[in-house]
Amino acid sequence: MDNNVDKLIWTATEIVNLVDVLAWPLASVALVFLLRSKLSGFLNGFFNRNNVTELSAGSFTAKFTQSKQGANNLEDKQEKVATMPHAGEDATEFLTRLSQNETKTSKNILKGIQSHISSLGLSGNKAIEVLEIELSLTQARVYFLDLNRVLYRSQYNLLTLLKDNSGKLAESEVSIFYEKVKSNFPLVFGSTELINYLAYPMRVSLIEKNGSCYCLTDYGDSYLSFMDKNSHLIMELNQN
Repeated sequence: MDNNVDKLIWTATEIVNLVDVLAWPLASVALVFLLRSKLSGFLNGFFNRNNVTELSAGSFTAKFTQSKQGANNLEDKQEKVATMPHAGEDATEFLTRLSQNETKTSKNILKGIQSHISSLGLSGNKAIEVLEIELSLTQARVYFLDLNRVLYRSQYNLLTLLKDNSGKLAESEVSIFYEKVKSNFPLVFGSTELINYLAYPMRVSLIEKNGSCYCLTDYGDSYLSFMDKNSHLIMELNQN
């Protein structure tokens, strides 16, 4: 054996220390390779749902605003109300679906409704008429509360401005209104055009374009009436 060859002899303690040093870096690299496709999908989804409003490299900071209005529409909201018949559905299918959707809570609510109708002394067609009205009010409330999850406070203010002006504003007046909104919330709306700002309220039919004017629809007017009766909900709107 060549006595000039250096021998590398490690003690058990030194080996454990080396493993300690390498363990986390190696685990991190392995984890990145294992999860890179999922991580990529998550990041793509996150940036699709959010707008970057501020980004800096030093000690990395970033600010985001969520684009809640991008994937919502009136049809989505109405589909959440499962009590109404579907297109082409007959009475038997409708009743079967109602039975399948029942829960203990829904049955308790049903008993309460039946008890209330009975206490009013209503029966026959009159009872049916009252229940139909109550159902329509409940569905409308579901729609309006869904709007509140997405609508910006400034968009609500625009609706009230339209109503105060007989339900109509010239495009130039709406532009002036939006410029004030942008100046108040530059991080949220600084790079957003008026057409994008109005896209959601128009898509769900709260307002509509008529020539060179924007008009409040019956649906928009009904929503404002609901909010007038439930003014505490205004503070729950996204305050932008």
